[in-house]
Amino acid sequence: MFLKLLNKYLCLGVLFITLNGISQNVFIHHDVNKAHTHKTITSANFTPLTSTLNNGLNNGLYWLKINNLNDHTVQIPNAHITEVKAYQGTSLLEISDHEKFVTFRTYNTSPVYVRVDTDKEAFIPLNIKPTTLFNYEEKKTNIFNGIYYGFALVVAITNLLYFLNFKDTTFLYYALFVITITISFIYSDGMFRLLGMSKEISDILLAVDHTLAAIFGALFATNYLQIQNYKSKLAIFTFGYTMLLITILLSYIGSSNFYLFVILESMAFALVSIYWVKGVLLFKQNMFIKLFVIAYVFILLLGIDFYLLKLYAVSFININASHVKIAGYIEMLLLSYAVIYRMKILQLENDTMRNSLNEYTKELELLSLELKQQKTENKKPFEDPLLSFRENEILQLIGEGKSNKEIAETLHISINTVKYHIKNLYEKLGINSRKEVLTLTTPIKKHVNP
Repeated sequence: MFLKLLNKYLCLGVLFITLNGISQNVFIHHDVNKAHTHKTITSANFTPLTSTLNNGLNNGLYWLKINNLNDHTVQIPNAHITEVKAYQGTSLLEISDHEKFVTFRTYNTSPVYVRVDTDKEAFIPLNIKPTTLFNYEEKKTNIFNGIYYGFALVVAITNLLYFLNFKDTTFLYYALFVITITISFIYSDGMFRLLGMSKEISDILLAVDHTLAAIFGALFATNYLQIQNYKSKLAIFTFGYTMLLITILLSYIGSSNFYLFVILESMAFALVSIYWVKGVLLFKQNMFIKLFVIAYVFILLLGIDFYLLKLYAVSFININASHVKIAGYIEMLLLSYAVIYRMKILQLENDTMRNSLNEYTKELELLSLELKQQKTENKKPFEDPLLSFRENEILQLIGEGKSNKEIAETLHISINTVKYHIKNLYEKLGINSRKEVLTLTTPIKKHVNP
């Protein structure tokens, strides 16, 4: 047993040294003029690469030189990078067609020269591990991704079913928001490449997906936060902003200009951020807005760092797709609960309003019934010598079940004038509500001054 444990820890120690050695044996050369081939690159001036290359829009042709790799697997986990060639000695190494990202295997300790053509952002992450360890970690990553996609699918379907059942578009927009975010992860995980999709189609689908994610996120937030209740012009702004987004998207599809994609990506994240800020401003209104702000902040900040900032050669926290997915788990759990919680609160408020409306309707029905009975008896119950002509008119119309607005329209006077006369006649007759009007006898002679 002791020998087995010792052997295990020695292997781990060797592995640790090997992994550290890789980071010290990677060099980079920016071939600005694309002057080198695999035969001449050995004479180029390489500089040590101690961290992930992140040059943003300073793209173009880069050469990597990697030393001391025997039976290792090298992967570049960036879905935007597809044009790669690797040479070891005089041999062109085979790029695997069955991996999510550009991946190749080394077979001896000769230096490996990797030609990387970055036509988008110059972000070149490297995953270099002994082949056995690489295969093991790939299996773990695939399991994690499968669990995430399954969970996202359940959340989306559940919200679609809620939409069909309750007819609340908030559920529909959230389901579409979750679907578009999940498609974005599928792209970032290299699944489009694994499915054999061409680079051109993949790039267009990504741009369309991120635009739709921003639009559905804005629509969801508008409904969820009930923006219309706060006299906000944000919905009008969002409509114009969305039209601009779509215009830029169509321009990018037509031209494939990467700078248009950068603008589109920046505007998409800006739109979602605006609604998060709006949620912060409304934070004290109720509990479900608090849940919205808390849930959004995780995936928003990590998404900006993972998708957007690398386009500008910036990264505050060195995160990967797994970190963003964990934030996605938290966001889906919190917002799924928050959407259902919000629905229950609104249903309770609607029930209260409905009960009040029913009581008011019954009151009107009672007034109408009394009025019909009085007309049958050919009486004029709503006349009193203590009241002025106008007050008697208003009293008569109250007895007919008319509202203040209807009385104002009938007599061609303002609602404030109606309220003024009602206040005076209530005082003269010693009553406090419309119901008491029907209890009056004819003629009414209360509070007669001697």
